[in-house]
Amino acid sequence: MDWVLALDRIPESGLDIEARVPYSELKDLVTEQWRPLDDALELSLHLERHGKGVSGQWRLSAHLSFACSRCAEECEFELEREFAVAWAPEGTNEVAFGEGLEVDPELPPEWYPLEGEAIDLQLPFRDELAMALPEYPRCSEECKGLCPTCGKNWNEGPCTCQAHPVDPRLGKLLDLKIKVER
Repeated sequence: MDWVLALDRIPESGLDIEARVPYSELKDLVTEQWRPLDDALELSLHLERHGKGVSGQWRLSAHLSFACSRCAEECEFELEREFAVAWAPEGTNEVAFGEGLEVDPELPPEWYPLEGEAIDLQLPFRDELAMALPEYPRCSEECKGLCPTCGKNWNEGPCTCQAHPVDPRLGKLLDLKIKVER
């Protein structure tokens, strides 16, 4: 996808862009923990020009998989994100959103400076993608993780590795965990 768009390509009546962003373009934007189940992320964008500014309504969707950050189990994640963005000349936030754009009053648009005669779509895309994906995804809120000594998945039940020496760095945490569970 061409991420830089010249302002003269955006009519005041609006411009709709539908794109499939291949995972190869996303790899640098997300951790290796996230993997695509589908070939690409779906991107829908409606842009409108308002004098010297531009406003846009975005929708991102994808079907992704990840390794749980606690137990390393394979899980799936449906990404659905809608957001509004505005570009305005430096020092102004005077872009009025047109009738073709619906802006949630509780979630105001993100503002980006407009420099020159083009807008860079990758910056808001990257920012929203980073906000949409949890930094430490988990298979569930109740995930107990893995035993640091033997690696048994505690979601499947307690382990019997108490005979093995515990790493002293984890010993205090394990003692605290045992006290909390009582």
